[in-house]
Amino acid sequence: MKALIRKDLYTTLASLRTIFLIMAVFAVTTVLAENTGFYIPYLVVLPGTLASTLISLDGREKWSVYALTLPVSRRTVVAARYVFVLLLILCGGLLGSVCFLLRSLRGYESTGIAGAIAMCLAAGLVVPSVTIPMAYRFGAEKGRYLVIFLIMGLMLGMMSLSVDGYSLSGALSWMGPWTMLFAAALLYAASWAAATSIYEKKEIA
Repeated sequence: MKALIRKDLYTTLASLRTIFLIMAVFAVTTVLAENTGFYIPYLVVLPGTLASTLISLDGREKWSVYALTLPVSRRTVVAARYVFVLLLILCGGLLGSVCFLLRSLRGYESTGIAGAIAMCLAAGLVVPSVTIPMAYRFGAEKGRYLVIFLIMGLMLGMMSLSVDGYSLSGALSWMGPWTMLFAAALLYAASWAAATSIYEKKEIA
């Protein structure tokens, strides 16, 4: 599995440089400016967006065909992808934690820092949980469009619920950040199992 994770790292090196540059700009900005705390969730969510990029590159380079010749199972191929994405999200979470800490030292943040990081990690886990199975099932390009439509549908749903003082965010607030993180972790595990099942049954040519 280590070799597969290293392969994903080398494959996305160019994209990682761009994402890390964006993350660095967000991190510096949010530490120096008071009203920029909303940038921190992007530090956690952005790395997870590489999942669909990886699958797209694999399809273009016919990686799946080559992988069948290696002494690894399809289950291991999917597992390496999920572990790699999870490591990226955790790195984003660590950077976000440092930013929150530095903001607190500057007097921008005072309480709820741990909960805020938990919610950021939850958001970071949700994105690849949706994109990876869809990319395996429908292909990276079609899967990307389906995710866009899904997000649009969720946004419309949130707008429709925001009537008479009632909103989706208010409905979910009772869960708390740690419950949200636990739910997101369960979703990630379910996505892992679903993607494994899809990839094991998929015809590769």
